Amino acid sequence: MTPVETATTLTSATFEELVKEMLIRLGEDPAREGLIRTPNRVHRAFEFLTKGYKEDPDALLKKALFTVSYDEMVIVKASTTCCRSLARFTSPIFPKAKSLA
Repeated sequence: MTPVETATTLTSATFEELVKEMLIRLGEDPAREGLIRTPNRVHRAFEFLTKGYKEDPDALLKKALFTVSYDEMVIVKASTTCCRSLARFTSPIFPKAKSLA
């Protein structure tokens, strides 16, 4: 009896295989010298950018809440990732009595 090869599907593919597929669909050659390590870099980047999904927001907020005495706009340097589009963005906040650090 010969072993049966199972085809890679989107759900069984590794993160790196999916990034390679995206590169191919964008018209790039993932074997090109400058792109060989890109799938791994993209994987590490997304793990870093989405690590907040695994953190406890209550515990983080309790450590970061402090009283402020101004009501001017503050630009938050730390940006976030939209869970629908995966786009990065920075947004203004308007503190009143409490602010987060």
